[in-house]
Amino acid sequence: MKTVTLDIVDKIGTIVMRRPGVLNAVNVEMLEELWGFSKRLQDSDVSVVVITGEGRAFSSGADVSEFGRWKGEPTGVFRTAVRRFHDFYDFLERLEKPVIAAINGVCVGGGLEIAISCDIRLAKASAKLGYPEAKLGLIPNSGGCSRTMRLIGPGRTKELIMTGDLITAEEAYRIGLVEHVCADEEFEAEVNKLAMRLAKRAPQALAMAKYVIDNAIETDRTTGRYIERLAQSVLIGTTDHVEGAAAFREKREPKFTGR
Repeated sequence: MKTVTLDIVDKIGTIVMRRPGVLNAVNVEMLEELWGFSKRLQDSDVSVVVITGEGRAFSSGADVSEFGRWKGEPTGVFRTAVRRFHDFYDFLERLEKPVIAAINGVCVGGGLEIAISCDIRLAKASAKLGYPEAKLGLIPNSGGCSRTMRLIGPGRTKELIMTGDLITAEEAYRIGLVEHVCADEEFEAEVNKLAMRLAKRAPQALAMAKYVIDNAIETDRTTGRYIERLAQSVLIGTTDHVEGAAAFREKREPKFTGR
């Protein structure tokens, strides 16, 4: 891999986007290399996924230098190409494991769309976030409109997209775009601490929690509770539940196996 790496340590799979010279802008090559990790991330030796960037940026989004490749092509050709990006972001959202966006710096455009496809977002205090596409006569089109609206509501989403202004990590936290803001010098330690906590939890329980919450967003309350009960009926019969209950009674740390 030339533009991304994947390291797996203690069941934590860390993806690092590595094009620091262009603020980790996502080009077609990087996208395909990210897709190359998809099967590996689903293996049982990975319990938590962390995605971050090298250098001073998480990602500046789509590589603008490639935009000209669709000039003169039928619009359907563009939509087909972009669907490949959409599908990877959807993969992160559907992956039945916690996915953490470690926002280590600039996180804009398609980079922010990657981050909001993750489950939990931690940002360095010095990070800047936003959607500058309006300044190019465009809109964020890989979930930036639809996913962001689910996180922070339509009004704030419209302001963020229509102005094209970047906001601070603190402002992103205030409006609900990120879950945690960390001092720059403590950032890596805080990301690792959260990832390690999640890696110790029962994998099937985390998978079901993610599945239920994501699907309950799109449905009514009655159906949401039905999905919850259905998920619990699966978990109640797992070996991990038996182990968790035993560990609670015996006042010890549980040893989950994902079964």
